Amino acid sequence: MLESAEEIKRWCVSRRREVLADSRIKKDVLAIIKRVEEGRDQALRELAHELDGVTLKDIGIDVHESPDWKDDPLYRSLQELAARIREVSKSQHPGNELILRFNGYDICIRYFPYKKIGIYVPGGKEGYPSTLLMCAIPARVAGVREIIVCTPKPTRGIMMASHIAGIPRIYTLGGAQAIAAMAMGTLSVPRVEKIVGPGNVYVTEAKLALRDQVLIDMPAGPSEMVILADTTSNPEYIALDLLAQAEHGLGGMCLCISTSAPMARRVERGLAKYLKRLENPPRWLRSNIALGVVKDIDSAVELINELAPEHVGIMCADAETISRKIVNAGTVCIGKHSAAAFTDYSSGLNHVLPTGGYAKIRGGLSVFDFLRQVQYLHVTDPSPLVTSGIEIARAERFLFHETSMKKRKGRR
Repeated sequence: MLESAEEIKRWCVSRRREVLADSRIKKDVLAIIKRVEEGRDQALRELAHELDGVTLKDIGIDVHESPDWKDDPLYRSLQELAARIREVSKSQHPGNELILRFNGYDICIRYFPYKKIGIYVPGGKEGYPSTLLMCAIPARVAGVREIIVCTPKPTRGIMMASHIAGIPRIYTLGGAQAIAAMAMGTLSVPRVEKIVGPGNVYVTEAKLALRDQVLIDMPAGPSEMVILADTTSNPEYIALDLLAQAEHGLGGMCLCISTSAPMARRVERGLAKYLKRLENPPRWLRSNIALGVVKDIDSAVELINELAPEHVGIMCADAETISRKIVNAGTVCIGKHSAAAFTDYSSGLNHVLPTGGYAKIRGGLSVFDFLRQVQYLHVTDPSPLVTSGIEIARAERFLFHETSMKKRKGRR
C-alpha cells in the first residue's frame, strides 16, 4: 500500500521509466531502420525471420470477405463498434470550411485530409481488430482515401475489421521494421504521410526516430489507469477495472487512489480473489497494479492532473462534479458503471490515447489527426487593419512589414 502522494508519484515514475527505451533499444531500432532503408523488401523478410521466426512469402495480403462472417457475432460487434466510432468522428469534423466576415476583410479556414496514412496494429495475443477500427474509421470520416495497415498478426478479426473499414490489403509486418517500411516505402509497402497507432517500446522508438521523415500521432505505450475511490466505492468494480487495464501487458501503470484505507484494503482483497481464479497468472499482471491512500479528494485530483494518465475512473461520491476538475487525461470514466473497457470496445470513444504524461499536451486520436488546415485571407478594404498592423510592425522593427501595409492604406 502506498501511503502518501509522494509514494504514489514515485511508483508512477518508476513504472513509466521501465517502458522508456534504453540506449540498447534505441541502437537496435536505428539499426533496423537502416537495414530497411538499404534492403527494403529483402530486409523486411530477413527481419521477420530473425526477430519473429516468420517466413514471409507475401508481405501484403488481400482482404476478402468470408461468406460466414454475416453470422459471426464478432463481425456484427465490430460493425456496431465501427458505426459508433463513425458517429463520434462525424461530430468532431469541423466541416470543409469556416468563414468569418469582418469589416473590410474575410477569413476562411479550409480543412484537407491527408492522402495516404499508415496504421500500426500491434500483434498482442490475438491481434487487435478494435484498434484497427479506432484508427481507420476517423481517417475515413476525415476523407483519407488510402490507408496502409501493418500488423504482425492478420487474424480473422483483423480481416473483418479491415473489410468493414474498406481496406483491401494489409501488410504482415510488425515492430520497428513495419514503421520504417511505412515511413520510407519499399517495393511492396507504400510510403505514407502519417503513421498512427499504438505499439511496444520498439514501435514507439521507431516512430520517434523517423519523425523527420513522416508525421506521427503520439507516444501510445503500455496501458495506464488511475481510479479515484472513497468510502462509497464498489471495490469489486475497481479491482476488475484495474485488472482489465493491467492485462494489456508488461509495463502498465494501473493505480487506485483512495481517500479511505479500508476501501483500499477491500480492493486488494478483490484483486486477490480474481487472481486466484487464474491458473497461472503472469507475474507482471499484479506488478502493474498499485493501491494508494491520500488525505482528501482535492489532493487526489491534484495528483491525477499531475500524472496526466491515459484513463481516469471516478468511482466515488459526486463523480460528475469531480470529473470536471480532471483536465489532464486521455479519457475520464464517470461513475461506477463507466468501465474503461467500454471505451476500449464498444462506446465509440477512441482508445488510442496518450500515455506517459502526454495527456498534458494532447488528447486521443480523432478526426483532427487526419486533417490539415489552410488559412485564407481576402481583404477588400485595408483600412481597419492598417493602423494596428503598422504599430506592431514598428514595435518589432520590421520596416518592410510596415511599408507593405502602409501602401494599402485607404485603398480598396
